[in-house]
Amino acid sequence: MSNEPDVPACNIYLIGRRPRITVDPRTWKCDAESLEVSLTADLGAGESNTVHLRGVNPFGQPLRLVAKAPFTVMELHNEDGDLVSGAPTAMWFAKYLQSVMGSRRMDATAVDEALFDLDVVYVGQSQDAGGAIRSRLQNHGTLQKIMADTNQNAPHLDVWVVLMQFETLNKMAIFGPWTGSQGDKKSLEHAAAVHSAELDPSVITALSEAALILYFQPEFNDKFKDHFPEPLHKTYREVYDLDMNSVGIEFETLATIGIRLKSRVVEPVFIHTGLFALHDQAARRRFFDLDGWTSVADATYLKRGPSSNIPD
Repeated sequence: MSNEPDVPACNIYLIGRRPRITVDPRTWKCDAESLEVSLTADLGAGESNTVHLRGVNPFGQPLRLVAKAPFTVMELHNEDGDLVSGAPTAMWFAKYLQSVMGSRRMDATAVDEALFDLDVVYVGQSQDAGGAIRSRLQNHGTLQKIMADTNQNAPHLDVWVVLMQFETLNKMAIFGPWTGSQGDKKSLEHAAAVHSAELDPSVITALSEAALILYFQPEFNDKFKDHFPEPLHKTYREVYDLDMNSVGIEFETLATIGIRLKSRVVEPVFIHTGLFALHDQAARRRFFDLDGWTSVADATYLKRGPSSNIPD
């Protein structure tokens, strides 16, 4: 029997850190309709943030909280002593809020959302058919480096890994009447080829990794933080051969992992979007620069911090 987790072949992964969350079993109260408990986030240097959560009980029965020191993992047992639910404390309560609040967490939440925010410090990829968890993360030097750095410089933080899959979505607009530089027939053939193009998974993986690195600017990444897209890069040369205008990423984490992502340049949000022009502005006018708003063609960031360095 295999002990490997049953997960899809995700070729993109994020490594992030967030304050260690503990639960106080002494504050646990739970009946068939509601539950309440106190959670504490370790902020380091002797500082902490404690919140008291009150909410509905989605299990419909009284439950007993079982947690042992250091209280970072919890289990819920019914009156017969059977295990009903269990997970790392931070994960359990993030999923709890996800299930009981849904999309309302976009605007308001029952607890300080910052308790669960994940600070992205590295973006990686694996071209292996089995995905990152079956190859890249089995023996990962950077992950070990981040773990060592965290233990030494920020022992109040936990390290988490988020697995991701990306698919392609082509968006093409024609403001008619339109004729390309190669004439009617060849221009329309080219437009049809771009519209129906199916990129190889290896190209999607390479583009996703590079776009995420440029977007989050993770501190443990070196490549792509300042140089993406690049016409000569072999792994995603196909998008230049198709003469596409721009590439980007768009994803949400509310309905998937139930936490907000952030970085040193990105504010914590559930929805992230980045759009990057493939061509130098001197060589081709950016499609979205209709009103002189040049930053839109390079990157559309939903929640960039005011002091962020958005690439030129």
